Amino acid sequence: MKKHEPNNSMILLRGAISGLNRSRRSHDFALTEVQHQQVGLTAIAASAMGMGATGIGLIGMAANTDEEADWVEFELDGKQVKGWLWMMPMRNGDTVEVVAEATGNNFYVAYAVKRDGDDLLAVYPHATAGRKVHYRKSIKAWMWCSTLACLIPILFIVMPEGSLPRQQCVSTAVLWHGRAMRYRARNTPT
Repeated sequence: MKKHEPNNSMILLRGAISGLNRSRRSHDFALTEVQHQQVGLTAIAASAMGMGATGIGLIGMAANTDEEADWVEFELDGKQVKGWLWMMPMRNGDTVEVVAEATGNNFYVAYAVKRDGDDLLAVYPHATAGRKVHYRKSIKAWMWCSTLACLIPILFIVMPEGSLPRQQCVSTAVLWHGRAMRYRARNTPT
């Protein structure tokens, strides 16, 4: 696994928005053009190997990844700021804080804009949480799933053979299976 070097070009800008130009556009935030081609080639290979359903799924994934977002351009105290943001509600004259990456002399790419006063936030598409929050949520979900996966078999082992809940579970499963088989037998053309 590659070790990523920290990017120290991210800065926090503060000031009032002026010269705001916002346009709703379609853009692919998931895959680059090269990745689209690679997914397409993988779909062809999967189809050639007899995995048609996988190939169709890959073609659908490669074809439908464009999303709508706001392309914004504005000045913040003489600094040119541009970037993709989801639902940019700010207007000219609003005092904001912008998390941006420096790309040149007085040119910045915006990743998040927060309006002072009401703390309204517009972020880069698909940026929902930081790394630490994402890891914390993932571990929590994994713990819940693991706990349930361990407890359900234990409940069937601990329950005595003749106990009512176990009998009900097993008999209900057998009953539904029998009904499904009878329904299939009646409705299958011969």
